[in-house]
Amino acid sequence: MNYQFYSGFTSELEKIAKVKTPLKEHQLRVVKRMLEEDQEGLVVAHGLGSGKTLTSLAVIDALKQPTDVVVPASLQDNYAKEQRKHTSGIKLEIQSLQNIARKRRVPSKPVLIIDEAHRARNPDTAQYRTLAASPAKKRMLLTASPIYNHPSDLAPLVNIAAGNKVLPLNKKDFENAYILKKKISPGFWKSLIGIKPGELAELNPDKRDELNEVMRKWVDYQENSREGFPEKTTTTIKVPMTEEQLKVHDSILGKAPFWVRMKVRAGLPPSKSESKQLNSFLTGTRQISNTTKAHQPDAVPQEPKIEDAFRRLKKVLKEKGKKGKAVVYSQYLSAGIEPYKRRLEEAKIPYGEFTGKMRKKERDQLIRDYNTGKKKVLLLSRAGGEGLDLVGTNLVQIMEPHWNNEAINQVIGRAVRYGSHAHLPKKDRKVQIQKFLARRPDPGFFGKLIGSDKDRATDEYLQMLADNKDLLNIQFIDLLKGSTSEQ
Repeated sequence: MNYQFYSGFTSELEKIAKVKTPLKEHQLRVVKRMLEEDQEGLVVAHGLGSGKTLTSLAVIDALKQPTDVVVPASLQDNYAKEQRKHTSGIKLEIQSLQNIARKRRVPSKPVLIIDEAHRARNPDTAQYRTLAASPAKKRMLLTASPIYNHPSDLAPLVNIAAGNKVLPLNKKDFENAYILKKKISPGFWKSLIGIKPGELAELNPDKRDELNEVMRKWVDYQENSREGFPEKTTTTIKVPMTEEQLKVHDSILGKAPFWVRMKVRAGLPPSKSESKQLNSFLTGTRQISNTTKAHQPDAVPQEPKIEDAFRRLKKVLKEKGKKGKAVVYSQYLSAGIEPYKRRLEEAKIPYGEFTGKMRKKERDQLIRDYNTGKKKVLLLSRAGGEGLDLVGTNLVQIMEPHWNNEAINQVIGRAVRYGSHAHLPKKDRKVQIQKFLARRPDPGFFGKLIGSDKDRATDEYLQMLADNKDLLNIQFIDLLKGSTSEQ
C-alpha cells in the first residue's frame, strides 16, 4: 500500500525523533517503519548523500532505548561528528566492526545500528557471526552498496535484520533459488575446437514475487541523491599497447589454457567452472597492461596507458590552476602507483600517497594537505580510500578495470561527495572521471580483413565481465526499488 506523508503525521514523527536537522521523506519513512511493533529490523539501502547517519540517529532517538552502534574503525570519528552535529543529549557507545569481531563481543543492547553493513556480507567471517548473534530487538543496517559483488550479498544483511534465516546464506543455494543461467554459444567453429558455452545470469522471473515479499518486509531502498553533489562526467579511454608490450601480454596469455586465450580475444563469457580460474590466469596480463617493468626489468618499461593518463592529468591541473586537484587509483603498487609516482616526481607535482598502514595522525594530515591544495594529487591503491572526505577534486583517474564495478564506484565516491564542491562557484562543481583500458594496437588493413580488429585485450575483457555482472545486479536493484515503492 502506498503511504502518503501528510503534514500532520510528519510533524508527529519529527516530535518523536528529536534531531536538530529536518528529516526528508525517505528518512521519515524509515523512522515510521522502525517504530512499527512487527518491524524487528531493516536494511536501510540508501544511496550516497541520502543522510543514512542522520536517519539512524533519528531512529535511535525515536526508539529511546540503549543502542549499540557498530561502524568500521576508520569511520568511528565520522559517526561521532555527525552525532554532535544532529543531536543533543544522545549517549552512544560507538564500537568498531573490527574490534567486536576480533574479541567476539556480541552487541547486546536493545537496539543495534550497523554502518557500512555490506562489510558483513560474508557469512563465513567473524564479523557476520558476531553481528548475527546479537539479541537486539531492533536491528538497522546501513549501506549504500546492498549488492557489492553479487545479489547473494543481500542474504546475510537481510537475515541479520530479520533475526533469522529468511534467505539462503550460501551463494550456490541463493543462485539455485533465484537466478537463472543462460548459455551463450561460442559459435559453431569455436565449439568444434572445444570452446565451452559461456554463461550469463539473470533473475528468475518465476521467483520474482517470492523475493519481492522478502525485500518489501526487510529492505528500504533509496537511490543516490543528486542534491548537493558535483556534476560528474565519465569517459572510458582505450589506449593502444605498444607492439613490444603486446608481445609480452600475449606471451603471458599464451601460457594460460587454450580456452582462456580464445575467450579473452573473442570476448566470450566464461562458464561457471571457468570463472573460478580466470583471476589466476589473468593477473599477469592485467599488470602488463599498465607496465612491462616486472617482466622486462632491464628494458625501458612500456607504459603507454600511464603516460596517456599522466598527460591528461597535467592538462587538467594546468587548466584549473590553483584549484586543480586529482585522485589517481590503481589496484597495483609496483605496476600502477609506482610508475605514476615517478612521473609526478619528475614533473615536481606535489602529491600524497594514501596507504592502509598509515597512522590516523598521518592520514588526517594527508587529507588536510590535499583539501587545502598543498598536495595536488592523491594516489590511492586497494588499501586506501575508505572514509576519505575529499573536497574540490576536479579529476579522478581509474587506471585499470576491476572484476566488480562497485569497487570502482566506491573509489569515485571518495571524490564525488555530498557538499564536496559547495565552496566552489557553480561552474566549477564538476568532476571528470577517466577510466583507462589497454587495447590491442590497430592491426592494419589485412588484420581488419580477417577480423583481428575485434580481438580484445585483458583490460577490455575484464571490463566486459564486470559490466555483465552489473546487468544481473541491476535486475535485483530494480526489485528493491519496486518493493520499497509499495510501502
